[in-house]
Amino acid sequence: MDHSSDSEEARLRRRIADLEERLRERDAEIERLGRTDLSASERELLAIFRAMTDVVLVLDREGRYIKVAPTAPDLLYAPSVDLVGRTIREAIGPEAEAQFLPPILRALETRQVVYLEEYALPIAGRNIWFSGSVSPMTEDSVVFVARDITDRKEAIEQRIRQEELIRAQSQMLAQLSSPLIPITDFIVVMPLIGALDEARVHRITESLLTGIIDQRARVAIVDVTGVTEVTASLAEMIVRAAHATRLLGAEVILSGIRPNVAKALVEIGADLGDIACHTNLKNAIAAAMAEFSG
Repeated sequence: MDHSSDSEEARLRRRIADLEERLRERDAEIERLGRTDLSASERELLAIFRAMTDVVLVLDREGRYIKVAPTAPDLLYAPSVDLVGRTIREAIGPEAEAQFLPPILRALETRQVVYLEEYALPIAGRNIWFSGSVSPMTEDSVVFVARDITDRKEAIEQRIRQEELIRAQSQMLAQLSSPLIPITDFIVVMPLIGALDEARVHRITESLLTGIIDQRARVAIVDVTGVTEVTASLAEMIVRAAHATRLLGAEVILSGIRPNVAKALVEIGADLGDIACHTNLKNAIAAAMAEFSG
């Protein structure tokens, strides 16, 4: 009986040991699979981060860098190892803290996304422009996302410079095409050349009146010999200029009135009133000198 009992007990012990070994193997397999799955998830997340071109940061309410995602290392103000654990003030400076900390606190307070105005940071020796957003993550931390908009910003600035250059060149051409030429101390001539649109007529009028004041002219001769087409706006400009110059104590004389020009003025119903008209510039200058030289 004793030998039979000992044999049964031995079998039970071996059975228990075998089960325990299987449990250990099962636990080890579960742990191994868990590590494999976690590693795959980490690799997937890292691949996603590397595909992103935005700067992604996690900061606390003091503006301290908690995490720096490996998304755009070339756009960081400093390497991530030099940022984590430091505040914005410590890493960049007080001006940056004054700019970025209020949006962080506002996002934490409102629990809403806060968008930043465009800003620039010196990165690798040049100013990089960003647009940014701050999103609440926990009670005391936010996710700060910054997107590089330098190319767009530079394209806009380049377009503005081109538009300003074109505008300046247009103004210069307008002045050159309608110069105010002094003939004597009291006579100036403005020769008009080419087609005249409304904008150019307006500039001509301003240039004429300004020139009369600056040069203290008593007579302004408007020569239309080079005008390709006589329009109602041109006739109206001449009438307005005549009235305005009289208020300045000067007179307007119109020269270059060829037969086709006279016909066009009649057809559009231009009322030149008592404005003196001459067929050519030579006669207009002679008439002005005869009347006002004394």
